[in-house]
Amino acid sequence: MLNFCKLEVHIKAYCGDSPGDIRDFGRIVKLDKGLNVIIGDNTKGKTSLASCFYYILGMEELMSPKRDVDSLDRCLKVSFIWRDSSTGKEKTWYVDSSYVEAEIKNGSGKRVLLHRDIKNDSINANKISISNLNNEKWEHPNEYFLHSRDDNNQSIDFAFYGFLANFAGINLPTVPVRNSDKESVLYLQTLFALCYVEQTRGWADYFATIKGYNILRPKQRIIEYAMSLAIDAEYETKQKLKEKRDNDKTTWSFEVKNLKDILSCNNFEVLDLEDNVEKQKTNIDTLKIEYIGKNGLDIDHRLCELKEKIEAYELNKKEVIQKRTPEDRKLIETYQKHKQIYDQ
Repeated sequence: MLNFCKLEVHIKAYCGDSPGDIRDFGRIVKLDKGLNVIIGDNTKGKTSLASCFYYILGMEELMSPKRDVDSLDRCLKVSFIWRDSSTGKEKTWYVDSSYVEAEIKNGSGKRVLLHRDIKNDSINANKISISNLNNEKWEHPNEYFLHSRDDNNQSIDFAFYGFLANFAGINLPTVPVRNSDKESVLYLQTLFALCYVEQTRGWADYFATIKGYNILRPKQRIIEYAMSLAIDAEYETKQKLKEKRDNDKTTWSFEVKNLKDILSCNNFEVLDLEDNVEKQKTNIDTLKIEYIGKNGLDIDHRLCELKEKIEAYELNKKEVIQKRTPEDRKLIETYQKHKQIYDQ
């Protein structure tokens, strides 16, 4: 179990006409266990605030195809318009630095503080700092990595998603993946789609924002997990066989095309060989290679033709040699001697 206790968004910004006047902006939202509702007029920052809940948990890919700070609104990282209550004028303020913090609690009551930068001079958006609570004081933070290999590994120190899963008491199972006999961990980002429905991505599907990560049928996987159901092994076997069939069809088409190209370069072709294996009716052991342009002459007959031509050539050669006169032989001997000299 995982509960938010508090979310803080901190922004330091300056007005365009007063770059030296840096002021503090942001929101501090305290949350209770149960239903919490964020209410406000349009363009008042509800979506921006909601995006910070996902950014601090490394789940920003559920909001946007982009990752890291690219998924956040401009007001958190670039600029925003703010009305000065003393003058009543609206001015554009430019973000100098910003970050988000959240205090979260698990089922056993343990609390930790998460910190993730949005904009600063040395930002590393692939890191989240975590502080433990000790005697009502936050300890020195440790950095955890995310959006990198093994970030879901629950046995590796400082893997953020692995830490978050352990903290929330979530045991990530292994599930089948596409085009492989291997299995993959059910990523926490995929599982998180169970508790996030975003209107801006449409209501056509409750899991419109799900990230599959090459997992086979990810929507079914997270429902099975939520309902403590075992993976349908028979169905998965069927799906893997289907994928193998599709791969075999692709391989067949590729190999047949290569074979036909090679034969065509030598004026040969294979009769009754189909590019689509599903249309292949003739047994491949009975296929014949034929010489193009000889009315269906197969390769054996073509070889016989070539052998006959060679034999005829040798016979003509013998007849020519037998008809040579002494003068012819003398001229040939002279030519061969001169040829040896010239060749040297």
